Amino acid sequence: MRLRKEEILRKRGEIKPLFSSHHRLSGPTVVIKYLKREKRGILFATSRKIKRATQRNLLKRRLREIYRCNKDWFPQNYHFLLYAKEKAVNKSFAELKSEIESLMKGFKDE
Repeated sequence: MRLRKEEILRKRGEIKPLFSSHHRLSGPTVVIKYLKREKRGILFATSRKIKRATQRNLLKRRLREIYRCNKDWFPQNYHFLLYAKEKAVNKSFAELKSEIESLMKGFKDE
């Protein structure tokens, strides 16, 4: 399964409402924000407190791969923001994956 370019949110008009959304699932290292929309979209972000670009990029690559392999966890008609907190730097891929899986199990369709 590929991560299609059309799925990644790039326009300011799509991104800004997602950051200000009050619908969120929060864990110790990952926050998932979501909004009801006409089709599925995804955005990956990391905390600005993570100073090294290599660490920020590694986290975003991990988030992308978790999403790409497990799209069935994320319902269709929603936009999602996967946000890695500063504590996520010390977590392994498997730990991040299990946290995102448990957060998405608590997701309630509106």
